[in-house]
Amino acid sequence: MTSSPPYDRLVALGAPSLPLGLSYRIKWSYEAGGVLVIELREARSLFGTDRLARRFVDTRDLAADAVPAAVAAACRECVEEQQARTEREIRASSLLGDAGPGVAA
Repeated sequence: MTSSPPYDRLVALGAPSLPLGLSYRIKWSYEAGGVLVIELREARSLFGTDRLARRFVDTRDLAADAVPAAVAAACRECVEEQQARTEREIRASSLLGDAGPGVAA
């Protein structure tokens, strides 16, 4: 499976490579002009995707040549957020179940 040219460009700019099943979605905000919405998404089992993390890049405050780097940084933040969430869920999962004196493990 080959990747798309926009994905390759994001990775070249410093966005993390993604495993199969994850993708970035970059779109203009409907609510605010000049704001890009950057999302990390995961493929569902049958169709569609679920949003895992989201960041915003306000392009109105940036020079044109700074926008690609800002988008790549937002992609990195999305991946870091998801990795931290996964780590928290793994640690919390180790505590699930009945606990107390006399409760068999």
